[in-house]
Amino acid sequence: MDKYKKDINEAQIKWILQEIKKARAQGMEVMIDGIYCKNPEEEKTLLVVREEETFMQDYIGDDNGNIIGIAFDKIKIKNK
Repeated sequence: MDKYKKDINEAQIKWILQEIKKARAQGMEVMIDGIYCKNPEEEKTLLVVREEETFMQDYIGDDNGNIIGIAFDKIKIKNK
């Protein structure tokens, strides 16, 4: 992996972990690539395993329209 891509991946993981921390502080659920995470160590492990992937943040809502969690889903970027 080249240095640029490594820097981007590290920045993405840092951003995701910050978002997870904010969500946890509000009592929200966290899902990474379709897997519910119960604790911060599990979240870090999932991100490290998937460190060469790109993620998009999404929100999990209940039937009343309240945000009850966040999800980070793997996306594939197409080159033009």
